[in-house]
Amino acid sequence: MKEVLGWLLASLVGIQATVAIADDGSIEQLKAKAEQGNPEDYHQIERRAAAGDSMAQLTLALMLEEGRGVTQNHAKAFVWMQKAALAGNSTAQFRLGEMYELGQGVDASAEQSLAWYRKAADQGNASAQSKIGTLYAKGRDGVPKDLTLAAAWYEKAASQGDVSSEYRMGEIYEQGLGRPANPPLAQYWYLQAARQGFADAQNNVGVLYQNGEGKMRNYDEALRWYRAAAKQGQSMAQKNLGVLYEFGEGVPQDYMQAVFWYRKSAEAGNPVGQFRLGLMYAKGLGIPQNDGEAAVLFTQAAQQYYAPAQANLGALFAAGQGVSQDLQRAIVLYRMAAEQRDALALNNLAVLYYHGEGVPKSLVAAYALFNLSAAADPGADNRASKNRDDLAKTLSLAEKNAAEALSQELRIPHHFLDALDRINASATP
Repeated sequence: MKEVLGWLLASLVGIQATVAIADDGSIEQLKAKAEQGNPEDYHQIERRAAAGDSMAQLTLALMLEEGRGVTQNHAKAFVWMQKAALAGNSTAQFRLGEMYELGQGVDASAEQSLAWYRKAADQGNASAQSKIGTLYAKGRDGVPKDLTLAAAWYEKAASQGDVSSEYRMGEIYEQGLGRPANPPLAQYWYLQAARQGFADAQNNVGVLYQNGEGKMRNYDEALRWYRAAAKQGQSMAQKNLGVLYEFGEGVPQDYMQAVFWYRKSAEAGNPVGQFRLGLMYAKGLGIPQNDGEAAVLFTQAAQQYYAPAQANLGALFAAGQGVSQDLQRAIVLYRMAAEQRDALALNNLAVLYYHGEGVPKSLVAAYALFNLSAAADPGADNRASKNRDDLAKTLSLAEKNAAEALSQELRIPHHFLDALDRINASATP
């Protein structure tokens, strides 16, 4: 009987002690005071964490991780985060997964990261479900790339309103990543994210409305969503607004408005915006014609490996417009853009091989490059197909066969520049 009474007394003491701790304030109140530099509140959180309170353990881990109210210490943060995670706290499980993924306070491990994300995800943690989707989408050591699994996990998170996962589902159905492409479903998921203010999704909704077929094409909606994204500084949306105004798609043609939006995009560092603004300077549309300004903007975009900018900058160096004439620099730029299948660069490089200007004369190389240019852009504005057909009339059967063979070789990934270098080495200057 005494043993029973002793047990009851110990239990009551434990209950009283727990109540006494709780009376000192909620975890959030203690955290707020501790972050303002009150050590007693921090120690109170420590005592609760040591007593097994998983919320206190999580709070302590977050404070140590972020260095708020205490010296930052990732190793200690990991210890407390692990305690909270083992106690079943889904937020701690998610954050522990992040720590393993980033190697923060512990050696990085994609497998451990996935395991802890999975524990949180199984409790319905949408952020963890989204992280699992990303791990499978990218593939990491110990986690094989699996787009089908990535889509399944993104969908779980998106169904709970996780905005980044809604956006990913839009990409999945737009590009056919792990699931068959489905434009209506892509639009549905992009819209879900866009309505939550996700700027990239707002831009993509605008693109779908601008480029859609039949009832899906709606310039008013495209304009509305581009404006919403552009207002948040989304540089592609700013560029897309410029395109609408430049070509008068859904709005009255207005070159000055086009320049305004291209400049916004360019100033944000967007290579397409820089290129489009450069074209406006080169053509003198909505702004005084200035090849020098065009060259500056083409250079900025070319440095980001944007092929149309490389090709157009090459044309300026070849002609000496806005820059000092430099044919060899033009050839370097043409080669960089041509390797990316830019039609203008391929055509202009072909012309140089045809005439033997800056490169050895080679009708075989000229034909092959005209052929690739025509395939890259079959539009009427591209003279490559006519240039190829005119050149074909002058070639022998052996030259024609060699040119067709070179065309095929130039199409092989990573073979383009090596094939041209071989032509340069073997051709007669």
